[in-house]
Amino acid sequence: EYVVVAGGGSGGTTASNACAGGGGAGAVRAGSTTITGNEAVVVGAGGASRPFNANAIGNNGSDSSFAGITALGGGGGGASSSTPGNNGGSGGGGAAGTGSGTAGSGSTGGNAGGNAGGSSTVANRRGGGGGGAGAVGTAGVAGGQIGTGGVGVEWPTGSGVLYGGGG
Repeated sequence: EYVVVAGGGSGGTTASNACAGGGGAGAVRAGSTTITGNEAVVVGAGGASRPFNANAIGNNGSDSSFAGITALGGGGGGASSSTPGNNGGSGGGGAAGTGSGTAGSGSTGGNAGGNAGGSSTVANRRGGGGGGAGAVGTAGVAGGQIGTGGVGVEWPTGSGVLYGGGG
């Protein structure tokens, strides 16, 4: 049995924390396979964080792999001016501006991030949550709640241990 988890993406940054999108989780691939010899293992790093107030899209996480099975790194979260989150293992959340920011899409072993809630008033902009391996990130609601990251997946089943939660 195997579980391969990629590095998660970092969140975007803006002058107002509530506007930025959350980082997407690295994809989670689990199953069973037959190993006949030595296999290389690559553990992907999380995306490097951005300085506060940098107005920068988050960095994607790195891929992880084992025995020909690859899990893609999570997408970075969106920054200011309604920028989208990056695509990845799970997509980054969208950033809010005057319009709603779109979320990044996910891949096999991941889900999309949440869209942002835009507003003409900076104080009312809300970024979307990063996608998780088990569920999409929720959308930010203009003037309301910031989006939350999607939940991870349990492995092994019944263990209560979750992998790949979004930011």
